[in-house]
Amino acid sequence: MTTPQAGFANPFPSTANASGQPVDPDLAVHTPAVTTAAALFDAFLRGGQQGEVLAVIGGAGTGKTYLSGVLRGMADQAQPPVRSFYAQVSATSFQGVLGSFVRAVKRDESTVRAGVRHLFAQVVADALGDSDLGRHLGPELRGGKLDPVTLVQRMRLDRGAYLETLTTRLEQLTDHPGIATALTLLLRPGFDHAVWTWLAGGEPAGVLRDRRIAAALESDADALRAMGALISVICAPGRKILLTFDELERTFRADRPLTEETTTALRRFLASAVNAGAFVVLSGFTSFLENVPEDVRYRIGPTIQTSPFQPEDIQQLVNTSREAVRDQATAPPPFSPKVVEHLADLTAGVPRLIVDLSHRLVRATRPATTTIDEAAIETAAQAYVEERHGAYFAEEVRRALTEQGWKVEPNRYVGLSQDSHVDFWVADTDGGEGCAILVAENVIGAADVNRQRDRIFTVKEGLPTGEILLVVKGFLAQGAERELTDLTGRRPLVAQPGRIGRDLGRTVRAILASFEAHDPVERVGNRLDRLGQHQATMHGYVAQLALSMNELRTANEKHLAEIIGRLQPPEPQGAQGTPAHLPPAVEAMLDDAQHVLAELLGRVDTLFTDALHAGPDRARDTRMALRARLRQRNTAAAAGVVALLQRLIAAFREELRLWYAEESPAGAAGRDTRTLDALCQTYSVACEYLPLFQLDELRHVTARFADVDDLPTERTTEIRASELFGNLAGRVQTELTGPTAMRRRAT
Repeated sequence: MTTPQAGFANPFPSTANASGQPVDPDLAVHTPAVTTAAALFDAFLRGGQQGEVLAVIGGAGTGKTYLSGVLRGMADQAQPPVRSFYAQVSATSFQGVLGSFVRAVKRDESTVRAGVRHLFAQVVADALGDSDLGRHLGPELRGGKLDPVTLVQRMRLDRGAYLETLTTRLEQLTDHPGIATALTLLLRPGFDHAVWTWLAGGEPAGVLRDRRIAAALESDADALRAMGALISVICAPGRKILLTFDELERTFRADRPLTEETTTALRRFLASAVNAGAFVVLSGFTSFLENVPEDVRYRIGPTIQTSPFQPEDIQQLVNTSREAVRDQATAPPPFSPKVVEHLADLTAGVPRLIVDLSHRLVRATRPATTTIDEAAIETAAQAYVEERHGAYFAEEVRRALTEQGWKVEPNRYVGLSQDSHVDFWVADTDGGEGCAILVAENVIGAADVNRQRDRIFTVKEGLPTGEILLVVKGFLAQGAERELTDLTGRRPLVAQPGRIGRDLGRTVRAILASFEAHDPVERVGNRLDRLGQHQATMHGYVAQLALSMNELRTANEKHLAEIIGRLQPPEPQGAQGTPAHLPPAVEAMLDDAQHVLAELLGRVDTLFTDALHAGPDRARDTRMALRARLRQRNTAAAAGVVALLQRLIAAFREELRLWYAEESPAGAAGRDTRTLDALCQTYSVACEYLPLFQLDELRHVTARFADVDDLPTERTTEIRASELFGNLAGRVQTELTGPTAMRRRAT
């Protein structure tokens, strides 16, 4: 008897590689960038003590951190293992970089202490020299078999003199007396906290001030000297290390060029790291390398460009992860090709998002499933939103905005409908303009895009001079991103856990800055630019609408011709060989209805033609008038109703002709009347489900631009769609079965 499977083993980690954690190289996706970097690092591991400096550049989410994780995984598997340190830069100065570096090193501070002890052992061995004690203990001291601190204590040697010599050597190494003194103090108990705090950029404690360390490491040059000293000390015993500095675009910026002193210190830092035996990875956006001074850049070795994961890379990641499950009976099912494509689209090829979403896909899959398909995507994406952002996202956004000192109004409605809800309104200094922040969870499929499009158009209608920023808590499909960017004029902001406050503050600050120009002319210019941007967005929407209507009309005509050709038998011939038609009065009713519909579509054509053919003198007014008409939400829907009615009336006419050709006076009161009743009732039911009132609105919206000032008079010529189309079947039936029909049969 087979035991039911309790669940799948999940080969994807629950916490993706967001902080440079090691990645098993056997399970890694070997993109061209990863393959090149791995080959360079492998050569470093197999070679001598000479180090290397590698630059890794690429856009956001292109796998720079993932590449660093693969190298760290290789370092862990090396024999002997190579220590690796990952420092995520979060500051614009090297003082901040020092803090990140020291925190990374302190997680394995024993390596620093071991390096200082090694240097101290060399000092003691040199001091003992050719004495009997030196010849006996010197080799063991230099080989690391004896602890120099313990030896000096037991042998009651001149500890003070040896420590002073060590400090002198460290000062020669670091070119900074304070750093040399601090590192020497690591050999003595009770000084660790004070030393590490000061090395990380803090103020010196009293025990350090007593030893002539009077100030913090306040300059970028001092920070670089401290990092160089730590690397040299760690590598002193002949140890190789891997060191990664990530997100360096924050430090190397065009608006903050390095001083000559900092440039010199940076050049010396890289040289000392290479000479000590460190493999240094400098990672960041392409801009970081462009802002590195020329006389420093030559110290950097190969440069590797990363790119997002492609579907084939994702498939490789899934396959190797599944194969790595020890008990293959519990391995998750394969991902369908559509799921792989969706992963590539939703994550934009960002490795950590791919792993994160894959983990949730497996977790949401039931044991009996044989293939993970598209149905699981939405469930996994929703789980991502709930777990990554939780119920406190709105509060996090509100706090990030208010901390900037802005006037924030949550849950504002700019209209009467639910779609007019604005999650956060941030007013500019005058209060008349501002930024409307709309929050969405996931924007994955067409329904999600349509929902956000309706919100954006409704909010634009209520805030004609405001700016709109869409914030997506979860995943945003790339196709949806392009469309929503066209609608709002700026890319939606996808919230990253831990970064939403910083990213949102920067984006909103840029939006509000456009409202706050001190020069009145510049301020008006900014407003005109925004208006032009909105008009350009609307122009694109109009073009799409016109194309869709044209395609709909073509499809309608083609489909109708096919129906007539396949289903309608040859029309019965009259006595003189002419086709049989409905009575003239009925044909006139149907012709009138079709004429009204054709006239409405003709007005739409004229609307676009007038807008596109307007001369330069009237172009701006014409665009504004076009925008005002098309922003009304029922415009596109009404155009669709026109097309549906055309098809419905055409089909109704053909069925009536078939019935009329077969109808005879003898059967008029029997079966044929019931058939006619069914036809007319079907038509009437179809009309009940069509919003016919929108046709009058479409007539009003499509008034000629020349008649802009006369829009109110257009209301007096409404077509009364409900009467014309809704009662059409009843009027037709009366004409075909009433007294007029009886008199016609009698003749």
